Amino acid sequence: MSRQARGRERRAAIVAAAGRVLIRDGVAALTHRGVADEAGVPLGSTTYYFADRQELVREAVTWLLAQEQVRRAGVEASDGDPLRVAERLCALVIPPGFSARTEVALLYERLAGALRDPELARLLVADAVDLRVNAARLLAPIGLSERADMVASLLDGRVIQWLGEDTERAALAARIAADLRWLTASSPGKIRS
Repeated sequence: MSRQARGRERRAAIVAAAGRVLIRDGVAALTHRGVADEAGVPLGSTTYYFADRQELVREAVTWLLAQEQVRRAGVEASDGDPLRVAERLCALVIPPGFSARTEVALLYERLAGALRDPELARLLVADAVDLRVNAARLLAPIGLSERADMVASLLDGRVIQWLGEDTERAALAARIAADLRWLTASSPGKIRS
């Protein structure tokens, strides 16, 4: 393997490690030292490939969003049952491996923290477009594709409410299903489930 290829490989491993730190511990915990420890590389490697912490954060967020977009594309649409549609919508914003509320809260914390940086905010806006595209795809069986923007906002709001409650994930999906039923009933010419 060439020296350049090894360099690209090491840089990619550092970015992936930064992404893991970001998911696990949040934006504030992402430091050159913490990422070097996670990646199993000398501290000098992180400072060689990334000029400052902000560049490291941006690369980690970019990597994470790319991973999320691939994952979201793999969430399969369901039949026209609002509860199953709601469960799939939840899967768009809550990765299946996130079993604890703290992991979901860290995900939202990461997003909120990123908004302080204009470059990261642009990345998040592009990611929101991906979320709406996938929401539209999942909403098609119940005739609400054209309301994907509203449903994506509703979904984020419901998840944030759920984070403050002591209820199971199934309760979150049930609330979203009720919202979807209301939306289909209030939309002229749409199916009613």
